[in-house]
This record gives sequence, structure tokens and C-alpha cells, in this order.
Amino acid sequence: FTPLRPNPDSIQEFQIVTSGFTAELGRSSGAQVTFVTRSGTNQFRGSVFDYYQTPRFLARSYAANVNSTAKEQFVQHIFGGSFGGPLFNPGLGEGNPFSLLRDKAFFFVNLQMLRAYDSLLQTRTVYTQSARQGIFRWVQGGVNGTGAVNSAGIPVNPACSATVTTACVNSYNIATGTAISLDPLLMGYINSMPLPNSFSATGDGLNTAGYLFNSPQNEKQYDFVTKFDFKLNDENNVYVRYAQGEQNTFGDAANGGRRRFPDSPNFVDTFRTPKNLAINWRWAPTARFVNEFVLGRSQFGFSFNTP
Repeated sequence: FTPLRPNPDSIQEFQIVTSGFTAELGRSSGAQVTFVTRSGTNQFRGSVFDYYQTPRFLARSYAANVNSTAKEQFVQHIFGGSFGGPLFNPGLGEGNPFSLLRDKAFFFVNLQMLRAYDSLLQTRTVYTQSARQGIFRWVQGGVNGTGAVNSAGIPVNPACSATVTTACVNSYNIATGTAISLDPLLMGYINSMPLPNSFSATGDGLNTAGYLFNSPQNEKQYDFVTKFDFKLNDENNVYVRYAQGEQNTFGDAANGGRRRFPDSPNFVDTFRTPKNLAINWRWAPTARFVNEFVLGRSQFGFSFNTP
């Protein structure tokens, strides 16, 4: 199944082997996990499921409480179902009535859908309003840091003057001091960033500070598996199993893909398209001799998009 994500309703049994591998499992070190896909039976059976999680019933996180930001959002909706039973003879042709192929041929299908949304508190470092005007500030006789300003971004030390020369805030105007105007392309990029909304999270407070916001991530996923079993006779059994899915994550947090600012696009969108086909023929001419032939093919598409 790797890297598919089978639903538990599609699994009949599983096995974990950590040592003493047989020939069918290979000789590589590490654990081997084997899943057996559920098969249809002589009776038509099915199931449906729906799991929904909403932030209405979730507590605020520690980070949201400390920084007095909005509550993070986490919504998860998993739903689907399975159905199986005997295959049928459609009864085509004269003298060939419709009939169910009980004890001879079976089918099973399972589909799982997932829709998830979450937001996580992000801290970005941005320039202060004075820094965007080309004015660099520092604490003379001290050290720049988050304690250099109050919660509103106002310096806690007085401005330097002829009478105040230490433990004060001095400044340097880059544009007038160098007679070189600020680069419009660079300033356009800097001004496209939001102004700080936190002077305690990051930055030195005087020239850089923090911008806090909840950055979203969306996930859309489906996993489909179907299996057909055929009992040709008492000695020969064949099955065909096919599985495929899509696991698409928009603003993929695992790959640093959350958007940098609320109005910016996602940094990374990840698309995964796994497919798997397996054909099995088991021949048991006697009670003491079994021969099994397995043919499989796995295909996995993986792409990172940077909008």
C-alpha cells in the first residue's frame, strides 16, 4: 500500500515482523508490516462512517493565551464507506439466467475522504515604521532588544541630546546621512509587509519587531481500494486489488509551506498521487503443497508547487 493510507475498514488483518524474515519479505533490516485487504463474502455487507472535529470543542492553546491572539482553528472531516459481496452473472444469452456467483467470485470496495483545515500561530519579523523611513535607531550606552520599547513600541529610554548622552535612544537617517536615496524596489517589498503588532515576540523593538497571525493549512485527500476474488476451483484462487488516492496539502506545514503573511499566497502546496496494483494466484494441488505467484506495481507522483 505504501505510500497509500488505507482506511481501517479496508483491512482484514495485519502482521508486523521484526526478525526472521521469510523469502517473501526480503532480507532488509527493520520491521516489515503486511496488510491483508478485506474481501467480499456471500452476503452483501457495507458500512458508512463520518468523523467531524470542530474548534468549538477545543481549548485555546498556550501560545494564543500568552500572545492574546485569536484562537487557532482546526476542522477535520473524515467520511466514507465500504461495500462488498458476491459478484453476479448478468445472464446474457439464452438459457443463462441472472445469478449470484456465491462461493466463486466476490468484490469489495472502500472509499475514504478527508477534508481538514487548521491554523497555527506564526511569528514573522518585520520592520518598524521608522526603519521603513530609513531611520536606524539604537540604544546608546546599552543594547537593543525587546525590552528597549514598551508594548506599544515606544522607547523606554529618552532620546539622546546634548545633555543626555548615555542610556538613550540615538538614530541615524540613512538617506540624509549618505545622500543616497532609498531603493524604491527594495522599499516596495518592505512596505508590502504589515507593520508590527507585537514588540515582545521578536526583533530589537526599535528597528524590527514581530507580526503575529494564524496561518492556515488545507488538506484534501481521498483513498480508494477495490478487490476482486475468484475461486476457479478447489486448487486455484486468484485476486486482483487496485488502490489509488490523492493527498494534497495547500500551505504544507511539514515542508515550510504556510503563507508568510495573511495576504500572501501559500509558500508550498504539495500534491501526492499514489497508485498500487496487485495480482495474486495461489495454487494448492495438495494439502501439503502451496505455490503462490504475486505481481505488483506501485506508482507515486509527488510535486511541490510554490504559488
